[in-house]
Amino acid sequence: MAKQWLRRTCLRDLALLAALVGVAAPARADEGGGGHYQPGYAGYGVGMLPTEKGLSFSNFQRFYSGTRRGNQPLEIGGRVDFGVKTFAFLELPSLLYMTGSKFLGADLGVALAVPVTYMDVTKVNVAGPLVAIQESTNFNLGDMYVAPTFGWHHGNLHYAGYLGFFMPTGEWHVGDLTPTGKNFWTFEPGLGLTYLDPHTGWEVSSYAALDFNSRNQTIDYKSGDDFHIDVTLAKHILRPPAAPRDRKGGASSAGPAGTSVNDVALGVAFAWYQQLTADSGADNEVGSFKGRMFGLGPSIRTQVTLCR
Repeated sequence: MAKQWLRRTCLRDLALLAALVGVAAPARADEGGGGHYQPGYAGYGVGMLPTEKGLSFSNFQRFYSGTRRGNQPLEIGGRVDFGVKTFAFLELPSLLYMTGSKFLGADLGVALAVPVTYMDVTKVNVAGPLVAIQESTNFNLGDMYVAPTFGWHHGNLHYAGYLGFFMPTGEWHVGDLTPTGKNFWTFEPGLGLTYLDPHTGWEVSSYAALDFNSRNQTIDYKSGDDFHIDVTLAKHILRPPAAPRDRKGGASSAGPAGTSVNDVALGVAFAWYQQLTADSGADNEVGSFKGRMFGLGPSIRTQVTLCR
């Protein structure tokens, strides 16, 4: 039965993940107020890679709304701003291709995520007795993510290694209030772990990684390196059924074309983000404070089998 959770034979999975993560400590550094990684992104099944050759598709969405007070500096696009109010919507379609090959006992694959972001930023400009409101919006490609992946399986326990890179493919200009990219590279080695009991439907998944940021050469700004961990505890209330029996009485992995299998899970998500080293560079004008964030909230996952 456990194999039913791991099989991927074609573009057959549409996963929608919604997580409400409450920010408990919003003080964050890094250029623009945050790093490449979106806390809370890695949740269900992050350590459980498919075992067979094939392509999987997942879609993630994220909303963010926040305000920096007038006495809190925030460096955006090489300039320091105050009193910034931000709304952002992120659409993140993601692909996972498993090669069907193995390396050191691991199933080999490659992950690709192509973010599209809408941003609406408002700031207050004060010059003596004069006050002006500046607003900027942007809908554009973000910084793409690609990662070779390695998956191991031991019964109900699954491990996955990710050697991820964020590439500066998003839009970024000096002085822009709404950049959708960072204008620097990030190397993110990470480890995913999933324990899933296919009989009871209980799952515990966790992803921990380090982000090593390169320098934004345009403005000589180096965002500090980051650590982050996501943990999900969930109960699958609608799960893939056991595989049908073949004529010899064994489990068959094949099924009729077009057969639809749904997976619905409800859970709780936890995220912790901690900047380890301070920002630096000639254009760093906001000091050496380090960012941090942690949150806790409910999450839901749905998976639809499109084909076999």
